[in-house]
Parts: sequence; C-alpha cells; structure tokens
Amino acid sequence: DYENIRDNLSRRYLGFGRFAGIVGCYNSLNLYLETTGKKAMPRAYKINSYDKLKEIIIDQDFQNAKIIITGDGRVAKGALEFLNFVNISQIEPEEFIDYKESKAVFCNLPTSSYVKNKDNKVFDLQHFIKSPEMYISTLESYLPYTTMLISAHYWDPKSPKLFDKNNIKMFKQLQVIGDITCDINGSIPTTTRSSTIENPYYYLDKENLKEIKKTNNTIAI
Repeated sequence: DYENIRDNLSRRYLGFGRFAGIVGCYNSLNLYLETTGKKAMPRAYKINSYDKLKEIIIDQDFQNAKIIITGDGRVAKGALEFLNFVNISQIEPEEFIDYKESKAVFCNLPTSSYVKNKDNKVFDLQHFIKSPEMYISTLESYLPYTTMLISAHYWDPKSPKLFDKNNIKMFKQLQVIGDITCDINGSIPTTTRSSTIENPYYYLDKENLKEIKKTNNTIAI
C-alpha cells in the first residue's frame, strides 16, 4: 500500500544519501593520494565493505592537505562520518584561511558559510530555499587556501554557482575537486560530465578547462 511504498522509498533515500557521502569521500581522498604521488588505495566498489574502507583509510597520510566539505544534509553527514576514521583534524570555518600548521585538516561549510544574501541580510535557510536567486557564493574566498574541495551539498538550478570556472587557475593550491553532487555544469562548474564507477576520475587543463591527460597544470576531478 501507499504507506509501505513511502516508507521503503524513504529508507532507500536515506541510505543512498549517507553512503553517497561515504563512498564519495573515500574516492575523493583516493584521488588526492594519487595526485600527490602516493600509492592509491583499493577501489571502494571492489572492496564493498564499509568496515574495510575504515581499516584502509586509517593508516593513510594526507600530510598538510587542507580540505573543504560543503553541505549539511545527508550526503555531507555521510562524508563527515567517514572522516572520523581518517587522520585529518577538523577546524572551524573562521580558522581555515589563516591555518598554517603542517598537518592535514578539513573544514565543513554548511550552507550559511558558503552563500550570503545579496542585500547582506542575516542568512535565513528558509528564505534561501524559497529564493536562492537572492544569494551569492562566498566559496571563492576559501579556495586559494584549499588543496581539495569535496562538494556534498544540495543545489537548486536557481542557486548561485559556487565559483567562476575561469578563476580556477587562480586557486594555486587546489589539486582535487571531488564533486559528489554531480550536477553537470551546476554548482561546481568544472563538472563537465559525470564519471563512472569503473573510471571515476578525469583531469582538466587549468588554462582552457579542456579535458586532457594528467599534467602539472591539470586539476583532478
């Protein structure tokens, strides 16, 4: 009946959100290891075990990575849950830009921290949901200090893009974008196509944003 169908769909949606965050975070961290010249971890879909993912990730060294995770919904919570098993410390948004210590850190930016009202009014989530076109992104103030961006937020097509893709070459430290949201040409404008489970990564030239093989001037997606 209707109630059973609704409950089953709700359970499936909750599971997908959480595990999309967990696996998306693992894949993004794996790409970061590859990009920095370290040995890649086994692929998540081949392991097919959350406990084994946690065992593998706990011994990895992410050195002085500075990671931003956007969002405060189910996907973001899944990614943040997984980061509890990673040797990376969490810091607050107000600490991120000026953080200078040589150890890996991550910062979670909820919606209120990566967009602001065009009229400089106090952020109101319900107003943002109803009128996303009244907001602009503030993420670009963080990106020059970021080595990896993991996007795990919900996006409405009326919402602002989180950065101008033509500015990507200005973010000198940014090496990896793990876009779990996967909205093509959406909030993360470097997401020019979806990837696949078998081939989850691709590389863009920072100058012309065309997809090419990995070089010193590419950003890993």
